[in-house]
Amino acid sequence: MQTTFYIASPFINRFAVREFASVLIEKGWCWSDNHDWTLKSFAEGPDKSDPFWNSWAVRDMHAALSADVFILLLKDKTSAGAHGELCARWALHRPIFAIRQGGDDHLFHKLPGIVWFDTIEEWMQATFGP
Repeated sequence: MQTTFYIASPFINRFAVREFASVLIEKGWCWSDNHDWTLKSFAEGPDKSDPFWNSWAVRDMHAALSADVFILLLKDKTSAGAHGELCARWALHRPIFAIRQGGDDHLFHKLPGIVWFDTIEEWMQATFGP
């Protein structure tokens, strides 16, 4: 069975997330629920009348909760959405990995059971070996 993943991060980090995800996909993994949230473009601002917009949060949360591997990727900024996914996952006692490559420290980062890494490379080595 294929390992599924979800990378939670603010939308402004979507290009870094997309690059990280491509490496996982090369390793045979796939986005949880085939939900690659980085593909939706809000460049013009979200159209909140679009039915797609109304289902977006539900799709994000379901993918985050059902993933085999959940990764919070912190770069320049944090977001309410990524922290909502983090906390929902934590409340269900599901495994959480977090990579801090910048970003602010946050109260929810202190929750017990989160496994922290300083870089994507460090997480990759711990997960896949040298």
